[in-house]
Amino acid sequence: MGIHAYEKAVYLHELTDGAIDVILEHQARKMHPLSFVPIFVMGGRYEDTDHDTSAFGGSRNLGYIVNISGTTPIPEDFDAERQWVRDYWSALVEHAAGTGSYVNFMSDFDADRVRNAYGDKYPRLQQIKTMYDPDNVFHLNANIAPSA
Repeated sequence: MGIHAYEKAVYLHELTDGAIDVILEHQARKMHPLSFVPIFVMGGRYEDTDHDTSAFGGSRNLGYIVNISGTTPIPEDFDAERQWVRDYWSALVEHAAGTGSYVNFMSDFDADRVRNAYGDKYPRLQQIKTMYDPDNVFHLNANIAPSA
């Protein structure tokens, strides 16, 4: 028993008609009541924070983060729930600001998506990783690989 969950997220500059159409279409396909799609409105102190003051790689001038979370307590339903997330994300990413997203909303740690999530901060984070973890011991996450 337990919870089986899978997440993907996108950054949106605006909730365009196209993005809203995707949300309406795919939200209606949700199967389990534990699955959810919070849409975080970005702005205020988040937007006012200087880009260079943290490792957070997302743009500070985004409008929204859409986190698609497929969640089920039924192991046999997990594959379908994960596919719902993937299909939803694939349709929504066409309206997004690239394929990067907040790394805590990633279940698959694809190297390109992690690199896109950190954007222009990735090379500096890679230098730090090379200095403190050259053997990449801490890699079971949204990994930043040490420099070669």
